[in-house]
Amino acid sequence: MKYYALFLALICLPSFIILEGNGYHIATVTNIAFMLLSFYLIKENKYQGLIKYQYNFFKDIKDARAAVEKEIAKGNKRKKK
Repeated sequence: MKYYALFLALICLPSFIILEGNGYHIATVTNIAFMLLSFYLIKENKYQGLIKYQYNFFKDIKDARAAVEKEIAKGNKRKKK
């Protein structure tokens, strides 16, 4: 994802040269600056930690759902007997 943000920033560079007018230059520079900022933020260890935390959180939810479904299935088998 971080390389994607860097790639997008590099793609915007030709538009800075091609487009004429101060409004376009300001918008292009702002766009490039935000993309480079997002590259920096994605590269940070805090962001990587957040992604790992979210991954583990949703993995735990999935495991809990599987355990609940297993218990429900056991309860349904007992009722049938």
